[in-house]
Amino acid sequence: MIQKAMKQGELDPSIDVELAVMIIEIWTNAITTYILDEGMKQKDILKWVRSAKTQEKN
Repeated sequence: MIQKAMKQGELDPSIDVELAVMIIEIWTNAITTYILDEGMKQKDILKWVRSAKTQEKN
């Protein structure tokens, strides 16, 4: 995905691909953990995920 974006001129080709992948994985895990931890406390998880307040944090 990152290499394709570089070829299409969407990302600077000097970006360290391995570092970019690591950062994407970390953020994906953090967001998923947050949604699971906080979302499970909600009566309606879908309503909570779609709320403006939750969307603002993600």
